[in-house]
Amino acid sequence: MPNAIKIAVDAYLKHPKYVHYNQNDITLFRLITPVQFTAYIKPICLVTDNDVLNYITYMNVTGWGITENRVASQVLMTTTLTKMDRSYCSHAYGYQVDESHICAWDYTSSACPGDSGGPLFAKVRISGLDRVVQLGIVSYGSEQCRGMGVYTNVFYYMNWIKDAIRVGTPNTINNSAAAWK
Repeated sequence: MPNAIKIAVDAYLKHPKYVHYNQNDITLFRLITPVQFTAYIKPICLVTDNDVLNYITYMNVTGWGITENRVASQVLMTTTLTKMDRSYCSHAYGYQVDESHICAWDYTSSACPGDSGGPLFAKVRISGLDRVVQLGIVSYGSEQCRGMGVYTNVFYYMNWIKDAIRVGTPNTINNSAAAWK
């Protein structure tokens, strides 16, 4: 993987109400060293306004998972998806897909097994500037790497994220060092 770097994880914080991949499927990671931005490593904004999602039709997802040929990808794969009403994903997968999720699809491609945890993102105009904003996190979907997929809605968890990173050190988050592992 050219231009790839590995940074060790110092601590992680799984959502306290995580039950299964279809409920509260979000974890925060604290890296052992800061990320140095380069031409290949860029920051991504987090959505702080729920209305942003109402105006977006197309989103992108990336991942290093397996390909439709069932082999591990050697390059970062990306595809464009169309936002769907959550009721379609609820019907397709038999789980409650609520406001904590985003439903998106494409007939020919989507996230694949191994892409879980990857970003669902879009370019959004914020204060007159184009910004890449992470809207979701790959959660679950089709084993065939096409069709509908369910993504954890980042905005839904913004208060939890802000509370977790506000102090900047795991020892003081949620008044308990035990929360971070």
